[in-house]
Amino acid sequence: MHRINDHEFRYSPSDLVSFLGCNHSTFEDYQALSHGYPIPGIEGDSYGSLIINKGIEHEKECLERFKSEGFSVVEIPSEESVEIRADLTVNAIHSGVDVIYQAVFLDNPWVGYADFLVLSDTHSELGEFSYEIYDTKLAKTPKTEHIIQLCSYSELLSNVQGVLPEKMHIILGDNTHSSFLVSDYYSYYKQCKVQFEKFMSDIPDYSYPEPCSHCDICQWNTSCNLKWEEDNHLSLIANITRSQRDKIRKAGIHTVEAFSQLGADAYIADLNQDVRSRLQAQARLQTLRAKTGDDTFELIEYAEGKGFWRMPKPATGDLFFDIEGDPLHPNGLEYLFGVFYAEDADELYKDWWSHDHAEEKESFISFMEFLAEHMNNHPDAHIYHYNHYETTALKRLAGRYATHEEQVDNLLRQHKFVDLYTVARESIRTSEPGFSLKNLEKYYMEDRDTTIDSGELSVLRYNKWIESEDPTILEYIRDYNKLDCESTYLLREWLISLRPQDLIWYQFESSPEIERKDWEIQYEDYKVKLSQVDNHYADISQTASDLLEFHRREAKVEWWEMYARQEKYPDELIDDLDCIAGLSLISEPVEDKQSLIYTYKFPAQEFRLRENNTVRNVETLGYAGQIWHLDEDTCTIKLRIGKKNKLPESLCIGPPPPFSTEVIRLALYDFADSVISGDDKYRAVKDLLALSIPRIKDKEPGETIAEDTDLYSETKSAVENLDNSYLFIQGPPGTGKTYSNSSIIVELIKSGKKVGVASNSHKAIHNMLETIEDIATKEGYKFNGIKKSSADQPETWFDSDSFTSLAGTSEVLKVLELTDSPNLDDGGGSAMPTPRFLLSEISEKYELKPKVWATLNSGDYSGHSIDRLLGVNLIAGTVWLFSHVGFREKLDYLFVDEAGQISLANLVAMGTAAKNIVLIGDQCQLAMPLRGTHPGDAGSSGLDFLLRDQATISSDRGIFLNQTWRLNSNILVTTIGVFRGAKRRG
Repeated sequence: MHRINDHEFRYSPSDLVSFLGCNHSTFEDYQALSHGYPIPGIEGDSYGSLIINKGIEHEKECLERFKSEGFSVVEIPSEESVEIRADLTVNAIHSGVDVIYQAVFLDNPWVGYADFLVLSDTHSELGEFSYEIYDTKLAKTPKTEHIIQLCSYSELLSNVQGVLPEKMHIILGDNTHSSFLVSDYYSYYKQCKVQFEKFMSDIPDYSYPEPCSHCDICQWNTSCNLKWEEDNHLSLIANITRSQRDKIRKAGIHTVEAFSQLGADAYIADLNQDVRSRLQAQARLQTLRAKTGDDTFELIEYAEGKGFWRMPKPATGDLFFDIEGDPLHPNGLEYLFGVFYAEDADELYKDWWSHDHAEEKESFISFMEFLAEHMNNHPDAHIYHYNHYETTALKRLAGRYATHEEQVDNLLRQHKFVDLYTVARESIRTSEPGFSLKNLEKYYMEDRDTTIDSGELSVLRYNKWIESEDPTILEYIRDYNKLDCESTYLLREWLISLRPQDLIWYQFESSPEIERKDWEIQYEDYKVKLSQVDNHYADISQTASDLLEFHRREAKVEWWEMYARQEKYPDELIDDLDCIAGLSLISEPVEDKQSLIYTYKFPAQEFRLRENNTVRNVETLGYAGQIWHLDEDTCTIKLRIGKKNKLPESLCIGPPPPFSTEVIRLALYDFADSVISGDDKYRAVKDLLALSIPRIKDKEPGETIAEDTDLYSETKSAVENLDNSYLFIQGPPGTGKTYSNSSIIVELIKSGKKVGVASNSHKAIHNMLETIEDIATKEGYKFNGIKKSSADQPETWFDSDSFTSLAGTSEVLKVLELTDSPNLDDGGGSAMPTPRFLLSEISEKYELKPKVWATLNSGDYSGHSIDRLLGVNLIAGTVWLFSHVGFREKLDYLFVDEAGQISLANLVAMGTAAKNIVLIGDQCQLAMPLRGTHPGDAGSSGLDFLLRDQATISSDRGIFLNQTWRLNSNILVTTIGVFRGAKRRG
């Protein structure tokens, strides 16, 4: 925010983002500028300044990359005034240069500073070109505030070029690109802008700060904290949430001291009494400390299995573990592993350093080998750490480098890691306002006297070392890490001293030696085999290896989240969108056939769970039935569960375990077998993974696949002439991908080809099936299709004149087996009418469900309804269908829609079903969100894997649909050259 004169202010997109994060920060900015006092800045040698410098470095690297690739670049000088820089930006835009760096837009009262404008061939008032916004961010994933900024820049740019950019882009900290359609977010942005301008036009006389997520990046954080200290604000109570504060304030209580003085029987509406009691006890301790200056603590009575119950008996060889990591390094970097332990009465400390990802991998391997040997020598030992960072990092590294995954899993299964944060949080309550290791150190060790005293300072100093390579800096960091490890040991000793003497030590119930699972043995065996491939598929063997167990890595994260929820208080789960927490039974269960329906009340909260979802008891992970009825207005829920099961009077519910992906996993292993043997199976998938030029019968390698003159005809010809290979058809929204590909599919099934249609969602599949059927109907062509659906999910069913939904992969395969039977074919590729007397025989032979036959037999038996069971030549479904072993190379073609949203692993698995694969995608579609960390390209979508950071597929490797059929105002927009990266004109 900038003050122009007494009555005028100038705003930036960053001001809008700050307002959306916290209205009070905008109020403070206005007050400071109005009254002439300075807005706090960021200290020169701080973590905040490091983030700013890293951001500038990232920008400069992107700039040099544009230059090195030969693009013409205009840099807008930063030393000039805003007005001059805005004029220079307009001039550069009209010149049609490829890239404009540090562009400035001025449209009072708004000013925008965009990192890059990149040329696009989309028509505008400038001519047959325009620009799109590219912004650099250190983040690893796009955030809401990034989208708001991009929309604002896009609006300001539209004022210059006369048309709103079609897309906007983020270059993330790991140099990956994320692209977004401006139209998808523009309306929301405009609403936010209106709210901001309305606030600024009528600034309130008074504003009070409330702690929020914006505090972490807000320049007013220090002054707000001082205000809260002065006012004894409720937010000072350790671990209190915003919703809890709101409920306490509604009861007329506004300070920590006032809350601490409530009677034991006090009641606060909508606040769980156990939660109130816990928070009130915390408030009393903090109030006592504020008055006396003394640090105090008290023990907490907790249920069996919690708190002190989690502590194993101390053993020789116990390790105390801490990691230093740099989140600002591209893809993150764990630059120091440290452990403290005793060996033969000597206290030892070992460290492993990494300064790049290659060293990180070696350090991780060395550390895991140390653990293996050490734990073998000390089978009763445990690995102690504070909070989850260490175990999270080990899981991530094991996944990223596809090594020691089994060892990490076994250490977790054996409960060898002991998180002292969880033990302490459930065992003691302190007068400290937080629960960091530094907070607890007041009770068991002297104050630190070190150069580095925080994790952020460690990161800051590490980046100073990168600049100077001063070895003393690494010594300081090493000393800090060593002290953290020693502090973890001293915390363990202090907790043992507090632990009730008669308490039983925690002991893992299973055998110390966990038997290796079959999949673990198979996985390790295949990794070795694939690493030794020396046939003509050696170049894809590593990718094939990386894809193995992709789904298990994804599922692990869901399992870990389920286990982590078991450790949380119900009031913490209220903030978990995957759960509904704090359920209390309000009536006796009611019988409903063989089930019972339980009715519960729950506190107001946000959640994703919906009616008909199956759920689990968060604490026990036991089955908690199905959501029978859910009323968000009255905060009541009904759970339906079999009579053999009983639900407790109070519980928290969450999502069920991950779906089984075994059928997909087996497809990946079948593909790996083919790579190892060097056979000719799955050639289309192999071509795709090798990034080979597609084999097309009438095309020479390197020849343009489709000219712009008649894209549809040439695309159709290319598909029909695919020679056991793949083809990628790419096009922005509105370019007719669905219609043109549906037309091609109709032609293929006319010619007797068996075609599969797949996508990541049933909605996308249904959209294509509707288009296929419409085209066939207009042409007077009848065909028989099957849509694989789920019996308990009505939204997956698609029944029409041409399609029958079958609820089960086995049913689909049985119908296909029946279809392929020569006894039921007239010799011309079309099915003969089925005699009535064969119905029972077929039904018995193929064991089809009665419901299916009833569906097929609605209407005249001799008519079309039963015939379409036979001669099926179009099958539609998701990856679970086409990955099934019964589909191996059964299809002539597999069309995969929205390929940008399908993981490479799923694409390979379903690709085993077809001789030819046609991928359909748009680079603006977001990839399927991933939970796990994967090696190599295993975490890529099929589209990202093919494009390799390029904007559009090259003309010899795919087809780019270059014309949109959507009208924008009164013009038809040509979108040749719409892409992620830069594209030169001419």
